[in-house]
Amino acid sequence: MEGVDEVTPDSSADERASWIKAAIERLDGRADEDQRYEIVSRCAHVFSDERIEELRAICEKNNDIDEVLRAMRADPDNWYAEPRREGNVIYARKNPYDPKGYEGATSEAERKRHYCHCPMVRGKMDEIPPTFCYCGAS
Repeated sequence: MEGVDEVTPDSSADERASWIKAAIERLDGRADEDQRYEIVSRCAHVFSDERIEELRAICEKNNDIDEVLRAMRADPDNWYAEPRREGNVIYARKNPYDPKGYEGATSEAERKRHYCHCPMVRGKMDEIPPTFCYCGAS
């Protein structure tokens, strides 16, 4: 976390990317793959408590998990890519941040750039070590 105090809300995207790159490079040099996954995925972007409560309320009100799926599919932010259920478990993944760009991408790097929701690195993906992307895993 060396230097984190120097990164503020007023820091530029370049300053944030520089700090992230250095921090992840330090982590990469000290931890194996499993350890890096465990560390970085712990700060993963997950459903907010508020969103979980909204979905739980829908389920409890209707006593129907399928109502939760309908609510997820009707989400105005188009966040979910065809959530599905197996028994009482709902599986969901994010839609690409830029669906049109993602569909038109001609390389893996381009697809990643258009899929990524992270405002911290979206424009700096070539500079940030891949370990950082474990933050999107959970």
